[in-house]
Amino acid sequence: MKESKMPSPFLWIGNHWVVDFVNTRIIASGSRVELIPAFGDVLRWLGESGRSSLIQPAVAQLPAGREEELYAEILELRTRLEDGFEQLLRGGSWPPEDMRSLWNDALQRHPGCLQVRTEGGAFRTERVYALEHLPGLFWEEAALFLQSLEPGKLKRCENPACILYFYDNSRNQSRRWCSMAGCGNRIKVGLHYKRKKIPLPKETVRHWSSEAPESSGKTADVAGFIPAVEKGLSLGGSARPG
Repeated sequence: MKESKMPSPFLWIGNHWVVDFVNTRIIASGSRVELIPAFGDVLRWLGESGRSSLIQPAVAQLPAGREEELYAEILELRTRLEDGFEQLLRGGSWPPEDMRSLWNDALQRHPGCLQVRTEGGAFRTERVYALEHLPGLFWEEAALFLQSLEPGKLKRCENPACILYFYDNSRNQSRRWCSMAGCGNRIKVGLHYKRKKIPLPKETVRHWSSEAPESSGKTADVAGFIPAVEKGLSLGGSARPG
């Protein structure tokens, strides 16, 4: 009997590798959920993101305890990026000088090596990392992202119960939701019932509380979403998701 493939828990809605990395934690049923709870999950996420070829060798035996150290450093960077995203969204500047020093130290401790690739006759280069220096890949990608960051394009989903970010590459930068099929649809439905001054059907609430939309892969956060609508969420003066 053919085994069914387990669905991926990861979200690919950020429009940038670094943003998708920060989105490896979500809110589900009112609680924060870790999508990469172990080092092996980081490697799986790398594979699905298309970056596993940058780790040489892809499979290696690390000394006892080394996986935990690398994993802790990768998650620490994610926490710093999340804090930095929030500062940038508030109009502040980031990273501060001490963070830049930390960045340079990490890149020196986890060096990569530039390699030549030829695919289909095309000549290109890419930097690869030994598995024991895996954090270097994350530090470098994050630095390159901040270097090219355009103000106003980094956004957080406008559902107050959601903690997902995205980089808005739309023509008029009008994107407002992590997913139209997820948060966008729920806000639209919730505001429709609010305008009609009728409560959300219990069946709808139960459905949202257990649903995992294919387009986003996350569980609906009804506990935070419904109060936001009932408090009169205006979403910038418009009930139109976009």
